[in-house]
Amino acid sequence: MASLVYLKNKANGTTYVYENISTWNKEKKRCDTKRKLVGKLDPESGEVVPCSPRGRPRIEGTEAPHAKVVATGQSLLLGQASGSLGLPGILGEAFGSEAAAKTLTCAYFLVCEGKALSHASAWSAANAHPYGAVLASQRISELLCYITRERQMHFFSLWAKARGDVECMALDITSVSSYSAFIEHARYGHNRDLEKLPQVNMLLVVGGTSGMPIFFEALNGAIKDVSALENALAAIGWMGIKRPHVLLDRGFYSEKNIDGLYSKHFKFTLGAAFTANWPNELVAAARGGIENYANFCRLGDYSFFAITDNAKWKGKRCCRHVYYDSQQAASDYASFLVHLDNLRAELEAGASAGAKGDYGKYFVVKDTPKRRRRVTVRQEEVDAFKENRAGFFVIISNIVKDPVLALKLYRGKDAAEKNFDNLKNALDMKRLRVHSDEAMSGRLFIQFIAQILYTAISTVMGQSKLDASYTAPELMGELKTINEVQLSGKKKPVNTKLSKSQREILSAFDVDIDAYV
Repeated sequence: MASLVYLKNKANGTTYVYENISTWNKEKKRCDTKRKLVGKLDPESGEVVPCSPRGRPRIEGTEAPHAKVVATGQSLLLGQASGSLGLPGILGEAFGSEAAAKTLTCAYFLVCEGKALSHASAWSAANAHPYGAVLASQRISELLCYITRERQMHFFSLWAKARGDVECMALDITSVSSYSAFIEHARYGHNRDLEKLPQVNMLLVVGGTSGMPIFFEALNGAIKDVSALENALAAIGWMGIKRPHVLLDRGFYSEKNIDGLYSKHFKFTLGAAFTANWPNELVAAARGGIENYANFCRLGDYSFFAITDNAKWKGKRCCRHVYYDSQQAASDYASFLVHLDNLRAELEAGASAGAKGDYGKYFVVKDTPKRRRRVTVRQEEVDAFKENRAGFFVIISNIVKDPVLALKLYRGKDAAEKNFDNLKNALDMKRLRVHSDEAMSGRLFIQFIAQILYTAISTVMGQSKLDASYTAPELMGELKTINEVQLSGKKKPVNTKLSKSQREILSAFDVDIDAYV
């Protein structure tokens, strides 16, 4: 069994590379190790400069045997993760084997580096990946346009059929800013990041229990959550998913959306918005007795009070769950007071009283020639928020009667929100650096595949407790130093020796370490 050992000479700063050969000594009944000098490490390229036949590093400019160094550690893990999901085969069926390999290579790069795809070409030259060759920038640009929406939809249908957790699905929307004014979907509109750039809205559907991405759709930047649900439901139906349980936050609440969920016979659990009258009426009715012990509930370490109201929605049965959290009430009220203070400062600075709904709701503004502007708070509205809103929230469901289970499922939507956080923070999607709708669609799809891999990695990390020691980027960084060196004249490549932490990581992902070494 052979491996590579790197030793740095402190006197001259040169790192020498040795081939570490282990053999079993039958007489002494122990493992003997011999080291053979292979060459020295080039500090700029990271490649091994092979030795001359006498065992000394060759002088630059003299003829030397060929040596190729490839980083393999990250691809070992990603290959195992993607293979366990059946991802290479599904991509191959949807796009063809070559495009599938290129797509996975780009996704590998995003998971490993989290940088713009423009850097993927240099990365592909130094790392093992599914494509197996340098992926030039021109090939990446061609790939983005090749991954059309029609081909993507074919993939989504195959992917949904291969998943076993699509009965419960969480939906959410986020904004992705763009530097290009030529993307038709980009609009100055419903910006969630408060950025002064055109943005594309991205709707993501994930498994409610696994958090695994199932489907995405790019939306016009001006489209809001309540307008996007109809397209999402149509896509879910098209993928052949029968009557899924859809988890939605309050941003999707509208009478029209609930009517649509009922008409399509979808099961749903939805956060109700206090802009409607009935959630306010429910809270007002429950406020006096909701803190009775009979209404006390626990979900893991979280404790709260809940009351369930069995009702009708236009003749169809539903359960309306009212929740109250006294600790959250204090936090909500404190945040609300900060919000009011900001509003008051804006009004005193000259903001138009009719420019924002909360201005007129919570303040009275009087402009006089002598006293200038006077801003007075509507205390009765502040008191109403504290009594009827702070610490309260309402969930409506046509399938879940138990308030604890409804809350547990509703929290499944957090999986979609977490996916968006990972997309933006770990996988470089805060800005779209493409200049056409076709390239944008392909770019988002590659990001989607990268998020599938990232989710699979995060799941294993949680199950194996690796998340107590590493973040996902830190874990991938730990594998960067695993290299494979192919020397001319040798049939088998030489692999670097694995550290204890690297062995633990690869073992957690069921990578066959014995086959590697």
